[in-house]
Amino acid sequence: MSFAGEEQEAERIFDELSSRISEKSVRTEDILFLTEKVLSLVFPVLDTIIKKAVKIFDMRIKPVISAMEYLNTHYAKKVRCEDILREILLCSTDFYEYFRSFIHTTYSLYLQTVRVSRAHRAIAFTPYSLSYIANMCGFGDNTYMTKCYKKHKGYTPTEERMRMNISKPEYSHLRVSHDFFDLPEDTDRK
Repeated sequence: MSFAGEEQEAERIFDELSSRISEKSVRTEDILFLTEKVLSLVFPVLDTIIKKAVKIFDMRIKPVISAMEYLNTHYAKKVRCEDILREILLCSTDFYEYFRSFIHTTYSLYLQTVRVSRAHRAIAFTPYSLSYIANMCGFGDNTYMTKCYKKHKGYTPTEERMRMNISKPEYSHLRVSHDFFDLPEDTDRK
């Protein structure tokens, strides 16, 4: 949409106001009238610009939200960027740019944060072994989970259990279902 007509009209009104001010023949009513005319031209332009900006924002944030939902749902599996792109129908360049600009991190670091959060919950509230938790949270092995956990939390999963004074025997009477990890029973973790 072109605003050339509105721009010329606003410029004409501004020139008229400037000449009256320089002639010192300007009255308060004139200033108010001309200001109102300029604003009546500016507001529709601003409204159009804001609507376009909101549309662009929506266009960019929706795929990021979809990607976050995908990562929150599929964290236990091996997640590749191609999987996310196929889900959100966006090219990789735009996806990386949008995700980083809105979330202020990369998708892989976000996924790691989700996994650490799920592992933390499982470590604190289940009797599962750290190896099992690592596998169920998508880390693959205990060593990698420990490395990520320490990076995010500042301590290892073992230190977390010791810090919380949690040992397996205390949990032996609990029956924790598989859905603690928000996964169906037959989840295939490739």
